[in-house]
Amino acid sequence: MIQCLRFSVLLCLALLFGACGKRATISQEVAKIQATLPLSLGPAGSVTQMADEDSVVALTIMLNSEVMDMSALAVDRTALLEAFGRQFYSTDARKLLQAMADEQVDFLVRYTDARQQITKSIRLRAEELKAVATQRLSAGETTAIAPAVASLSPRASIMQSIVESDRKSLPHEVNPGLTLVAVDTTSAGVRYTTQVDTTQVNPHLLKARQPMLHDNILATIRNTKDATARQTYRLCGEYNVSLTFVYTFPKGKIITQVVISPKELLVATKNKQHASD
Repeated sequence: MIQCLRFSVLLCLALLFGACGKRATISQEVAKIQATLPLSLGPAGSVTQMADEDSVVALTIMLNSEVMDMSALAVDRTALLEAFGRQFYSTDARKLLQAMADEQVDFLVRYTDARQQITKSIRLRAEELKAVATQRLSAGETTAIAPAVASLSPRASIMQSIVESDRKSLPHEVNPGLTLVAVDTTSAGVRYTTQVDTTQVNPHLLKARQPMLHDNILATIRNTKDATARQTYRLCGEYNVSLTFVYTFPKGKIITQVVISPKELLVATKNKQHASD
């Protein structure tokens, strides 16, 4: 269920742009932004550089290899453009994008690891920036995810990133008769709410088999082959984030719940690491 923290990385771009004033040159605006760097993205990494490179404005994001699997990183340009659309809603921010579009300056986002041994990039063309700049959104129609994530503690940042990522696929049928309908944070960690179709799943049997359900979920975590998911589980363990799986009737009454503790997550991910050594 847990995705990687890529959404906080995709949406970090909004943190870099404050008010542009009226019409400042691209180089001046880039210089202003560069002066604020590096900018922490919490456990995911940091924004290290922004440079005006003639035909492109290049943004470099250094990812933490313990959190993000660079070899498996796949940047979705549609998602990146959607992030621009949700974040750059102010008139001043749109002016910068419009200036880049008018001067045919593309936006290049580079992702690299700490050793700069692996680098991936995605280039947003000037005409794409222009389309974003001409969108009309109000602040109430946007989702300011990045500023919220960046201002949080590492623990809260991990939790928020997981929630924002996993909500994208809701509702999601995880098994016949079991549909994941909500993901949110609690004081203990992240909570997944699954609605039970009682015509397919016996709720009394589900409650009676709660210990078995716990073991099955833990086994799934332990045996996952997704390196990024495993790293995220490990971080949850290290930052004291519990995973709670709540099963409810269609109208919301709780049938049973399973809690995977931070200690269990650490043990599960360590076992997996040893098994792959």
